[in-house]
Amino acid sequence: LADSADRADVRAAEAALSALVADASATGASGRRDAAAALARIRNPAFRSLLVPLIHDADVDVAREAIDSARTLGAGEPLFVPALVSRLGHRVLKGPARATLVAYGPDVVPILAFVMRDPHEQPWVRRHVPATLARIPTQPSMDALVAALDDADGFLRYKAVVAIEA
Repeated sequence: LADSADRADVRAAEAALSALVADASATGASGRRDAAAALARIRNPAFRSLLVPLIHDADVDVAREAIDSARTLGAGEPLFVPALVSRLGHRVLKGPARATLVAYGPDVVPILAFVMRDPHEQPWVRRHVPATLARIPTQPSMDALVAALDDADGFLRYKAVVAIEA
């Protein structure tokens, strides 16, 4: 329905998916997870914004499915990058978020470099950026890592050194 030429079908699909996404209850987690999986298969870009709150979902399985869907939708979707970057600070979800950001390729390097330099960003998000940059082998990635060697955060500097050596 979401990809239909009939506007009524699209509205019905949007209403159904929005209801699933909005159900923040514990019992609604399976519906949110299914919605996250379905969004990866919808070509209509009007539905992409529904995936962002699912990336931030408190249920790890829902968030992981949403992150996987963001990877499936590909690098042409910068809408997901801030949510994915924020998940670098999550102990369980940093791996899938990092893999998705790396799959987006060199286009995310300037954003990652900005986040790593931002002293107002959450420290654990900043500290997981170097390992992400290390997996995007470009000169701008290396430049960002070298610039981090002057950061006031000693642990971030350590992570940058490890990333440069990788």
